Amino acid sequence: MDVPEEVPSFFVDLNLNRLIDEFQNRAKGYDIKKFFYIFPDTRKDIRYRREVLADLKKESLYESVRVFTKNMFQARSYFSHSEAVEFQIQKEMWTVNGAVRYLEAWEGLFTALHNNNIQSEGLLTLSSYMDEIERKEEFKQWKAGTAKVRDLFQNIQLVLTLTGSQISLAMREGKGKDYNDCVKELFPKQWKEKRSHYIESPFHNKLELSALECEIVDMLNKVIPEHFKTMHHFYGVAKNALDDTLVRFEEEVQFYLSYLDFQKEMESYGCSFTKPVLLEEQELKVNGVYDLALAFKGAKKGRKVISNDAYFNDGEHFFVVTGPNQGGKTTFARSMGQMMYFAMMGLEVPAKMAIVPYMDGIITHFSVEESVETGRGKLKEELTRLAPMMHETEKNQFVILNELFTTAATYDSYIMGKNVMEHFIENNCLGIYVTHIRELAEGNDAIVSLVATASETDYHKRTYRIVRKEAEGVGYAGDMAERFHLTYTLLKERLP
Repeated sequence: MDVPEEVPSFFVDLNLNRLIDEFQNRAKGYDIKKFFYIFPDTRKDIRYRREVLADLKKESLYESVRVFTKNMFQARSYFSHSEAVEFQIQKEMWTVNGAVRYLEAWEGLFTALHNNNIQSEGLLTLSSYMDEIERKEEFKQWKAGTAKVRDLFQNIQLVLTLTGSQISLAMREGKGKDYNDCVKELFPKQWKEKRSHYIESPFHNKLELSALECEIVDMLNKVIPEHFKTMHHFYGVAKNALDDTLVRFEEEVQFYLSYLDFQKEMESYGCSFTKPVLLEEQELKVNGVYDLALAFKGAKKGRKVISNDAYFNDGEHFFVVTGPNQGGKTTFARSMGQMMYFAMMGLEVPAKMAIVPYMDGIITHFSVEESVETGRGKLKEELTRLAPMMHETEKNQFVILNELFTTAATYDSYIMGKNVMEHFIENNCLGIYVTHIRELAEGNDAIVSLVATASETDYHKRTYRIVRKEAEGVGYAGDMAERFHLTYTLLKERLP
């Protein structure tokens, strides 16, 4: 699938860029941002993703796929090392290491897919594909060859003895402890808790062998030449072992794993996620929706975010959200946008319950500052950005408009805002308009008035609750003036 590299325009407005950065951090070594930049093409594609996600939520399968990707990543690294070194025996050994790790990845995934009662079309297709490969004689021979070479070399242990200027080499009888065995004995609890029982040595050397190591390999080649002949023969068939389908699965499954990993962490902080119900009809009802980016920012500090409920009745298309400054209006709009985005991506959403319609896209327009580069004022900047959205709008979009036309006269802002909403409603869009102009919430059955509330006993205190009620005529400008010591009385005392 071709995926775009450009960040969608609504990402910054909804703070999705911060979330996708976090997902990327959890998928080190893979470029997964691109998978979050485009919506699935069809309803069927969304259902496909939802089914795969449901399978991967099974803890056993989730852990097995994690180990699979780790082994695949290591296998590809070893094959790359083989290409990078010059010493032939070293090239062959890196190839053997890559093949062994790839075999572990294959067998682990093959077993997991057969033992976890998978239901999704995607994983069932992958399982069938692996079954077909397993039946091929060529693959059976490759597996047998990989196991043979692995067994020949994995238990070889050497003892080097330095006497004056001479070094003697001897092979140790029997199997001694390797690095992993020692770590397992020293740290049994940490070993048990690791997702993959494979630990890399912290003593990293250069990729190329040193002169001493080359001499040791040459000496060993004279002692056990048949081992090296077997490895040399295996090298010719093993260096192209990676299956393209599994390599693609390794990369694309990071889309699910990174999100699930993030979701698990947020759930540990008490945040709710739910599998949204997606309908063909334009029905929308959500309970406990919250701003996931804000929740993540405050989670480790023990801060809880306020969640809200919202719904449309038949024929309703737009929420107009009014209320005091810093009352949670924009946060609510972002939370609804994030929820809709993740639902359209085929993922679980940050809410307790969600019934949402299939939408074809998201359009956002948040208030902008004046542009120093263009010399245009704030209003012209907003109109310049808004015009193509309206002229090129496809139907069935989810639209979020935040504080438009604030520099225009109130009546002009009302007329422009009213026309913008009517345009999107006529194009069968759903949306949210955050504004201080309460008249925009009146006079249209397709528009629902929501209000950000303040405490009934202390109007200075914001509840961050967004409730379905008629817009109020209170602007709450007085409390803002008091908060920043700009009331008439205080100004009069300070000014001569």
